[in-house]
Amino acid sequence: MLRSLTYLLFASPLLAQLVQPAPQQAPIDALIGSYQSAFRNGRYDEAAAKRDQARALLGQIPVDDPQFANWAQRVSQIYDSGGFALQARNILEQALVRAAGLPDSSPVHIALLDAIARSWEQDRNLLKAVNYLEQALAAVEAPPPSGAPTPSRVAVAAANYADLYQRLFNLYRRLGRPQDAAAVLARVTAHVQNSDRLLASIYQQQGQIDEAEAILKRQAAQASDPQQAAAPFQWLANLYQSAQRYGDAAGAWQQAIGKVEVSGSPGASVWMRQSLANMFQQAGQIQAADGVYRQLMAEQTSQQLGIVTSYANFLAQTDRVDQAEKLLNDYQASHSGGEPWVQNNLMMALSNVERIAGKSDLADEYQRRAVLSQPQPTETGPAEAMQRAIEAVNAGKVDEAFNLTLQALDSAHGVSEIESACWVALTLASRQQVKADEIHRRAITVADRWSAATVEPLLRAQQEYTRSLQNQQRWSEADQAAESYSATLTAARGAGTGWQGEVLRLRTGANPDSLIASQDLVALEESLSGSTSEPYLYATETLASAMESNDDAAGALPLRRKAVTIADLVYNANDSLRASVRINAAMAYAQQGQFDEAETLAKEAVALSDHFQPSQPGMFTGQLIQVLQMKQAAQASLAPKQ
Repeated sequence: MLRSLTYLLFASPLLAQLVQPAPQQAPIDALIGSYQSAFRNGRYDEAAAKRDQARALLGQIPVDDPQFANWAQRVSQIYDSGGFALQARNILEQALVRAAGLPDSSPVHIALLDAIARSWEQDRNLLKAVNYLEQALAAVEAPPPSGAPTPSRVAVAAANYADLYQRLFNLYRRLGRPQDAAAVLARVTAHVQNSDRLLASIYQQQGQIDEAEAILKRQAAQASDPQQAAAPFQWLANLYQSAQRYGDAAGAWQQAIGKVEVSGSPGASVWMRQSLANMFQQAGQIQAADGVYRQLMAEQTSQQLGIVTSYANFLAQTDRVDQAEKLLNDYQASHSGGEPWVQNNLMMALSNVERIAGKSDLADEYQRRAVLSQPQPTETGPAEAMQRAIEAVNAGKVDEAFNLTLQALDSAHGVSEIESACWVALTLASRQQVKADEIHRRAITVADRWSAATVEPLLRAQQEYTRSLQNQQRWSEADQAAESYSATLTAARGAGTGWQGEVLRLRTGANPDSLIASQDLVALEESLSGSTSEPYLYATETLASAMESNDDAAGALPLRRKAVTIADLVYNANDSLRASVRINAAMAYAQQGQFDEAETLAKEAVALSDHFQPSQPGMFTGQLIQVLQMKQAAQASLAPKQ
């Protein structure tokens, strides 16, 4: 009772600052709404104040309030949307501490642990993400306290099980822990009711097509009505299509279409029949695709504009541009009094058709007409000034572009103007270095003024300035800019953020410290996701390339071999990336004269290509031939001369 009274007393002065909140609206909802309104309209100081007030008010809400977990996540999200991941996570962690007195199986625990796991995953720290997600699932699977009512927990668990298990499976795969990923299947079977869709999805991700197919066929057979049966047939169609089993895919699409049309109007199946036509086109069955489109055209449904533009695109892609143009022009003539958006869609469709035909000038003209068919803004503002600046720099009008960009920045209120200004500066850098630097510095200054509410524009401006300085090989200045960028990232996202990898990747280019930066990147990724993960694989290949560029190609070979081992842990047997990593290693070994190892790796890559989804037999054969030719040439050079 005391906590509830404190909450109401604390809410009173805050409510006085709000403008007549909607009836029955909770105080914290009103504050979040006020924050969102202020943020959208560029009133960043006000937005920051409302956000902090919402956080303070959250601290007064009792943990047994039914909306506590939801409000904790919403307040966390408004910090995260501004780039403040560290504060966003702190809110969730503090809420979790406050909820410590609740049972482990409490829906509040599950929701907060899940939210923290998502936060760490977004921050590219996979080890922490999987740790919190494992805790969330342990809470889900834990029995409720003896004698405690369970319906609410069961309802929450049923709604969230699939997503939690799916994400845990994905994290284990990215971490290079296939045995843990496979064990998720057993946990799903033990704990998830009606788990067929989840199991089919996981089987499909693992490349176990037969297992996924069996589940979907059983679902279709057991469906209680045609509408319910349509979904597994649709899934089967996509499954078959990805495996290039086009006959099976056509049959599944036709089954799905038939089920939908039995339970509703023919118009309900329009998008499915378009998907069937796309599948026929992918299979090279042009006449069959034509037949589907002609049937759709004859029906004159309410979705006719979409059908016309899709059919025109298909005609252009199959070398019938004249027919595509006639189709679109005839439709436009019969709908000349239509809404502006109809004309806009038709102009864009004509532009696309002409671009497919290689008529870029005509395509540009139709695109210009599409823009003109839209209502034009009457106000001038930073967006319009920035657009004029872009047009000026493209026309080579350097001074005009420079002045317009500064003018736009002075009245800017969003990240889009910062991004456009940095693009103008990057374009100017090779011709007017001083002006480019001034734009970058002005963008950083403007973005810094907003950083109480959103740090994303500042991060983008600092990143682009660092990249510009590196492109100009101004290494010392680039290092200083990178340090500022890194410091902003740490302040906003915390010391454990994986986004520090972006700073290191900027330094792994052609600059003098690329080798050190690559080594630091490997160490960072190992700390965030371990030494068998996908991010660690990418970092290892980056370091290998840096060593090769620094005349240590022989020293890079163990890293190339390690990358092959990790790829086999991270990717499915039918994933082309396993073969790509092998080819990279094969070429590296061949360059160092280790032809037996190179030949073995290249042959493995070619063999893997026979099992890709879709199959690509013979892929990488060219690289294998190249390795064999290098081996033959080396052997010939060593043979004794006659």
